[in-house]
Amino acid sequence: MGAGFAALVDVITHHAEIPLLAGDYAVAIPVATYFSALWIVRDRYAGNGLATAVLPLFAALALAAPVAGLGLEGVAAMAALCAVSRSWLMPRQASKAEEHRH
Repeated sequence: MGAGFAALVDVITHHAEIPLLAGDYAVAIPVATYFSALWIVRDRYAGNGLATAVLPLFAALALAAPVAGLGLEGVAAMAALCAVSRSWLMPRQASKAEEHRH
């Protein structure tokens, strides 16, 4: 992501000759890749129901944000909403699993 931010800064400061959309994707693609990798190694095994789909959903939304005109702000909003959604859904499902064990 750091290289993506550096590329986006170069676009914004006119040191790079690529469109702003490409700079936004320089950040969005690593964010979506991180969410997808986290889902592959952890959440597809640890989550239940809707919690299992949070990371892939927000990975897709992060990729859609730049083309929807939301830019870096949209990517950041998707990352924040993903964190809130996961923290809200995962403990609830973990507590339900505990109830079923007793």
